[in-house]
Amino acid sequence: MKLSEMTTVQLADCLCDLAEPVASIMNDKAVVEALKAASLAARDASNTPLDVYKPIVARLLPGLLKTRRKDTFAVIAALTGKTIKEIEAQNGFLTIKEARASWDEELRDFFAQARA
Repeated sequence: MKLSEMTTVQLADCLCDLAEPVASIMNDKAVVEALKAASLAARDASNTPLDVYKPIVARLLPGLLKTRRKDTFAVIAALTGKTIKEIEAQNGFLTIKEARASWDEELRDFFAQARA
């Protein structure tokens, strides 16, 4: 569920559940550098879609899914109302679908604030 669609109680619970794993992810220098590289690539109008996605695939995904797997699953669990064990056990494409469906500007801003 998107943050913008949650009730106040749901939002409060979700933000509390997100705070620790998001802070942990944003304290990982490799992940932060990968995010910066992806952001810079996306801002450069001369870049092709491949140029934009290279830093995401090469640096960000390994950082999130290997180094920060538990934190990443905790974020997805908080957003979907599932447990980390449920996320780990479910079909991978369902996890991707649910993670994408949960993403909105409010969540992006929450990540940005955790980094600041």
